[in-house]
Amino acid sequence: MNTSTLIKQYLKKRRENEDTLGCYPFITISRQAGSGSKELAEEIVRQIGGKLDAELAESWEIFDQELCQLIVDDPKIESSLQDLITEEYHSEIEEIIYDMIRGTSRQYRTYKKVFGVVRTLGVLGKTIIIGRGGAYVCKDMPLAVHIRLVASEAKRVEKLSALLGLDHGTALKKVRELETSRARLVKDFFNKNINDPANYTAVLNMDVLSTPEIAELVVEMAKQRMRKFSE
Repeated sequence: MNTSTLIKQYLKKRRENEDTLGCYPFITISRQAGSGSKELAEEIVRQIGGKLDAELAESWEIFDQELCQLIVDDPKIESSLQDLITEEYHSEIEEIIYDMIRGTSRQYRTYKKVFGVVRTLGVLGKTIIIGRGGAYVCKDMPLAVHIRLVASEAKRVEKLSALLGLDHGTALKKVRELETSRARLVKDFFNKNINDPANYTAVLNMDVLSTPEIAELVVEMAKQRMRKFSE
């Protein structure tokens, strides 16, 4: 099953529950390059299945850079996604994105669409959004859990080297290039320092905590968000 089909299935499930817009928690993961965000997201989804109530646990999906871009590039999927959102939410999303980005260049227009997708995924809930400025685009949404994932450069280089089959020097260069690029994006579009812990619900260190341990903490935070804002 290809990724486009998976996204359409997710949207179909959410369409059956349109009255829950803005009622479910979601998670954003900002990460240092090579810190293992995809593995963490998958472990969070696995643990959610056993730690949350049945209704809250079902139909969670992971959206990384590739899937968010796929939505932007496919007019049918993007239209389907936007069709789920009420006029009230449309206005809110458009106003927030417009306030963030006032540039007219092609790059700014592209990011405006990407950030709009991220914001919409937050409204839908039950999503784990990796990167794409999620912590900043959705900073005002009370049911969000914003995670910053960090690890020592040595371990991240080692991980990226193994994952991509790169020698140490090339992996080190790649890690540093990605870090510079991500920091620049956050600075340019949100005027924030990506490494400032105040931008996140929690900063979690992969050198100290295992992936299952971090996932357990994140799931608990999602439960607490839901409990706090649903009472």
